[in-house]
Amino acid sequence: MADPAKPTLSSLLPCLLSLLLAASVWLSRGCVAAPAEQVSGPPPTTIPVVPGDPADDSHAALLARTDQTALLTECLAAYDARPVTDFTCTFTRMEVIRGRAQPRQQAHIWFRQQPFSLAMHWTVNPPGGDRVVYVEGLYPDSQGQSQMLVRPTGEVARLLTGGSILRSPTAPDVLAQTLRPVTAFGFRNTLMSMIDVCHQAQAMGKLHYTFDGYADVNGRPCLVLTRAISQPWREDIPAWTRIFIDRQLLLPIRLEGYDSAGRPMWEYQFDDLRLNVGLTDRDFTPNANDIPLPN
Repeated sequence: MADPAKPTLSSLLPCLLSLLLAASVWLSRGCVAAPAEQVSGPPPTTIPVVPGDPADDSHAALLARTDQTALLTECLAAYDARPVTDFTCTFTRMEVIRGRAQPRQQAHIWFRQQPFSLAMHWTVNPPGGDRVVYVEGLYPDSQGQSQMLVRPTGEVARLLTGGSILRSPTAPDVLAQTLRPVTAFGFRNTLMSMIDVCHQAQAMGKLHYTFDGYADVNGRPCLVLTRAISQPWREDIPAWTRIFIDRQLLLPIRLEGYDSAGRPMWEYQFDDLRLNVGLTDRDFTPNANDIPLPN
C-alpha cells in the first residue's frame, strides 16, 4: 500500500493537467512571441537597398526614422502645394487576384487631376482592354455614373464590339482583372489611402514601421520604408507595405504589399515620371487614344 503521506503520480495528475491548461491559456493570450507569419517579415525586395545613414539629418530621413505617417502627410502636402496638375509615366503592376498571381503588366499613362482624367495604353500583357480612357463627367450610365471608354484587346473582340465599349470602373468583370478601379489611380489617391490606413492602425495599436535605407529605382534616389500592421482588419490591407519615396519629388514611385505570411499581394512602380506637362482635354479624346467612338 502506498504511503498516504507521499503524493503518488495518480494524485499529482490532476494538478499537472491544471498547470498545463493554465500555461496554454497564458500562451494563447499573447505572452510569447507572435506567430511565425507575423514576425517573419516580407521577402527581400528585388531593388538593392543600402542601409540608412544615421548621419543623414535631412527632414525626410528624420521622419522616415521616427514618424512615417507624418512623412506621407508631408508628401501629400507637397503634391498639393506644387500643385501637380497632371503627369505622364510608365506604370508597371503585378497583382494577386483571388489567390492567383497575374502576369506583370505595363502601360503608358496620361493622368490629369482636374477633371479627373486617365488614359492607359497597355503594352505588356494587356487586360481585357488595351486602351482605356476615363474622364470624370463623360459617358454617364443610366445612373449618371461616369464610364470608361475601352478598346477591347484582340482583333476579334474589336470586330464584335465595333472597336470600343463603355464599362463602369466598378463592374464585376472589370474588378475581376484588377484590385483597384481607375477612379483610385494617382498619387493623391494613393497617399490619402495610405495615410488613412496608418491613422486607423495607429488608433488600434497595430502600426509599426522601419526605415530600411536608400535605393535607386530606375535612376531615382529613394528612401525605403516598411510599414507593418499586425493583424490587418481587412483582406485588402497588407501586413507589410514597402514604400519607396522619391527623395526629390517626395512621391511613392514604387510600392510592394505582402500578406501576413510574407506572400506578395501587389507591386506597383512608376517610371519615367514627368510632372505638369500641360495635358489638355484633347489628350483624353477617343481619337488621341486610337479608340473608335462608341456606338
